[in-house]
Amino acid sequence: MSRKRRQEWPTREAVQQHFAAKAAFARWDPRVLADYVACGFEQHDGKTVLAFRREVETRIYDTLPHHLGTLLRRHPPRCPVAFLAGTQSREMREAGVTASKALARERFGWIEGTHLFPMERPDETAQRVLDAIASLQT
Repeated sequence: MSRKRRQEWPTREAVQQHFAAKAAFARWDPRVLADYVACGFEQHDGKTVLAFRREVETRIYDTLPHHLGTLLRRHPPRCPVAFLAGTQSREMREAGVTASKALARERFGWIEGTHLFPMERPDETAQRVLDAIASLQT
């Protein structure tokens, strides 16, 4: 999907309207969408364009390990791990929850939302992350 991601709009207002109309982005907290429009786009030659190159995003996705469970079994982390997952995350269902639960043990938690729950519920996510950090220190 990132390979074909749209890169250019006439104005920031057009960017806002474009993403607000998409189901995945419509779930985002309005403050997060406003920040995305403000910081994720730049003005070039009278147009509003992505501030990041979609080729870089594609490369990141293309190089993510698809055998993370195996890697973690061979090289377990040497520090405590906490993990939050969205209750409606298709990515969690596809990747499997078992390895993530095993990795985080008692520090695994669910939060209402999709894979992008931090954008959907930023305040709750921030508090849950701070709570997880506090639990790692005990």
